[in-house]
Amino acid sequence: MSEWFTKNWLVGQLRDGRVIAKGKNYLVVAAAANVAMDVRIPDLRSIAHVIEVEFYTNPQTYALWYEKWLHDTSARTGTGEVSDIGKQSNVVGLTIFQVQAATTLTAEVVAIGRP
Repeated sequence: MSEWFTKNWLVGQLRDGRVIAKGKNYLVVAAAANVAMDVRIPDLRSIAHVIEVEFYTNPQTYALWYEKWLHDTSARTGTGEVSDIGKQSNVVGLTIFQVQAATTLTAEVVAIGRP
């Protein structure tokens, strides 16, 4: 796997001190299924907003869609926004539907948060 798919990067810093960072994770799917996976962004203490979610499959498959949530003890939302109540974390959960058997699934998340 190339370096592009194995690194977590700090993308940029905003004037208010928050940073834009990227996290990646991959999973080998043995049997066709709906897959739940977590992507941790190690450069962030907490996530304020998810900017982008991308996933790649090898071999390439086409009938995929996903939903995301932020790991938070107070609530799970599909909008990328995190409430101020409860403990926030630097992990984004993904459920990816209709992943074919013998597929390597790579997910990438770009988010804004506190370092």
